[in-house]
Amino acid sequence: MKEEKRLIIITSVMTLVPTIVGLIMWKDLPQKMPSHWNSKGEVDGYTNKAMFIFLGNFYLLVLHLIISFATMFDKKIDALNKKAVRFVLWIVPTIAIMATAVIYPMALGTDLHASDLMLCFIGVIYTIIGIYLSKVKFRSAIGIRTPSTMRSLMNWIATHNMAEPVWMTAGMIVVFAGCLPINGSIKLLIFVISSLLAVIIPIVYSELKDI
Repeated sequence: MKEEKRLIIITSVMTLVPTIVGLIMWKDLPQKMPSHWNSKGEVDGYTNKAMFIFLGNFYLLVLHLIISFATMFDKKIDALNKKAVRFVLWIVPTIAIMATAVIYPMALGTDLHASDLMLCFIGVIYTIIGIYLSKVKFRSAIGIRTPSTMRSLMNWIATHNMAEPVWMTAGMIVVFAGCLPINGSIKLLIFVISSLLAVIIPIVYSELKDI
């Protein structure tokens, strides 16, 4: 437990890295920071620099702490796979740092396709989730928690074993879409469909298996 608490502190500090970098680069960054992109990957929305650097990262920190403590206070924390817990705790900090690596250079005029980079990043996250799904312990806070999987250990194991290749495949498809030289709207459609299928297929499978 002490190791996990220490990791929460470390990951919380890492979540604030964008704020620290923003303060260091304050004089160089423009007053309006890119904050929204259209389906073509073009910036079509801006946020005040102070709000972006402070408020935006504050929201991420709150989200990170909610996820962290929800995981840590799970009654079955001792049964949770240690690697799976570490993975969960690093999700928000990684997103924060990746966003910083994309948005700050764009704000300074560097030509980057942020939407493509984010798609590739999300695809990698999906793939990693898939790798760990079959290792998640029964009824833990991390996993596919449907009425059927929560009732039956066999259903839990079968569903997570089935979901592993589904999430890995969805992740690879999303990465592939991010790399393809196709219309942004089509990339977005591929991402949405892949995400929905990754969520829906295991849920339907668990319920049908329980019949």
